[in-house]
Amino acid sequence: FPLLIGISFILLPLLVQYFLPKYKGGLLAAHILIVSTFFYSLIFMWGCFLIALYKQIKMVQFNLIAVIINVVLCVLFIKIFNMGLTGVALATAISHFILSTIIITYVFSFYEKKMKKHFIFLFKLYFPILWTGAILSFFKLFFYYEHVSFPRDIVHALVMIILLVLFHLPLIHYLNKQTEIISVAVAMIKTKFQRC
Repeated sequence: FPLLIGISFILLPLLVQYFLPKYKGGLLAAHILIVSTFFYSLIFMWGCFLIALYKQIKMVQFNLIAVIINVVLCVLFIKIFNMGLTGVALATAISHFILSTIIITYVFSFYEKKMKKHFIFLFKLYFPILWTGAILSFFKLFFYYEHVSFPRDIVHALVMIILLVLFHLPLIHYLNKQTEIISVAVAMIKTKFQRC
């Protein structure tokens, strides 16, 4: 999923530049919300664990906390820091991060009591998005690019996506080693084609 976020991060400026130029001002906010989807996706997965544990009321309580944090941060970022739409996106991303962390920590506490193991687990869970962010920051720092023409911009975006995938190969290898997800997917595809 973080790889898809990275690809979206690379393609979004291109799409806005050539197809939605009047929305260039919202590009930073869109980038922030793209990153926020990582944390948002975790909320639902871990929410299912809460339901399995018959702790649905906790989901309501945790969401209420996140809404309060979101509202407070929106007011702070808009009224005090004059951040506008970017402030709303940042407040949303922060509240998604906090909500996912609270839910994951609460559910994980049923299985593990040591806080050190909680931190290690959260680090492993959040590492892929940190890795993707580091790669994208590296790209921005060393591969700065101005939009020139659509064909050149497409080539540049494709090169960046290829580099992004290459930089993600160690992460993908680690993920497959832990879960065998790629092996399972390949086996499913082979089975599908053998039936045809």
